[in-house]
This record gives sequence, C-alpha cells and structure tokens, in this order.
Amino acid sequence: MNRHFNYISEYSSHIYIADYTQQTQSVGGVEISDTPFDDIKYCTVSNPKNIECWGVNFEKNPNVFKLEDANNPVSQCECMIVSKNNAKEKGWVCLMELKYCLEKNIKKNSKGAFNQLVSTFDYLKGKGIIELKIHRVYFNISIPDHSNKQPFNSFSFSQDKIIDLKRTKSIHFLGFNEIKVLDEGYLVKA
Repeated sequence: MNRHFNYISEYSSHIYIADYTQQTQSVGGVEISDTPFDDIKYCTVSNPKNIECWGVNFEKNPNVFKLEDANNPVSQCECMIVSKNNAKEKGWVCLMELKYCLEKNIKKNSKGAFNQLVSTFDYLKGKGIIELKIHRVYFNISIPDHSNKQPFNSFSFSQDKIIDLKRTKSIHFLGFNEIKVLDEGYLVKA
C-alpha cells in the first residue's frame, strides 16, 4: 500500500473514523484516529487482537484518483482500512463510506454510499491497488447518527443483491457503525 499512497497511517489498536464535512460546512473532512472522537459520532473498527492495519484517508491522497477525463471523476468513498500483514490465504481490505443524515434519508444515502463504494472498488482494482487474489474485499456503510437502524445495507438491498455482489465481484457487504477485526484475513460485525 505504501507505494500507492503518499499519506497512510499504521494502527495496531481500535480505529475510529469520522467525517466532519457536514458539521463544519466543508472546512473539515474525514479523520481516522486511534482515539475516539468526543465531538462527533463515528464508525469503529474494533481490533481486540491488535492486528496491524493501514488506514488510508482518500481525501489526503487526491492524486490517486486523478483521471485523464476530468468530466468523469471517480466518486470515491471516505477511506480504506487494510490488514498490513497478509493472512495465509488473503488479507482484507475494507472500503468505508460514512453518511450523516436524518433517519428519513437513510435509504437514499445508503444507495449513494453503495455507488461510491463500487466506484472506488472498480477504480482501485483497475489500478492494481486492490487485487482479488490477495485481498478479501469488504464494503462497509456507516451512518453514525443511527446505530439503532443497523444493518444499513438492509435499507436498500435485498439479500439476493448482497449475495450477487459476493458472487460477481467477490465483495462481502457490511452495514454497521462498528465492525471487528477477527484476524489478518477476516472482518465481522462487532
């Protein structure tokens, strides 16, 4: 990962992700931290076994997403968390999108988040950054203001669509404000 991104952070504990864009009227943006935020709700990647991970904030790596066609930019998600040491078979990559919204907008925002995740995945796979032979890919949609409505993928997607995503693109779809690092190869709902 280091060869693809200029700005990448290493973590070996819990990871907290927040997006200040809406709260600060675009003055702030996505933040990834090893300490919880006290002024905004956030998504947690629980890491009880202290598995080494990379955190890639896409806002801090804009050159990766430059396209030759400026009229058709990549609609990328917030960030990606990656197991640093590959497992025996495959390491994991989790593309993350956070949405802060009213409850009535969860369905619409989940669909938008899904499209951003797919766009990011297709782009990073096309650039050889994500490789299905060495990465187990996860999508996670988080809506931090509405933990009582999880899983967020159930608002917009049938079980058949989620299974089809796994079959056609080899992607595991989560939809939670807290996910857990099981080991170097797997993530689960916390």
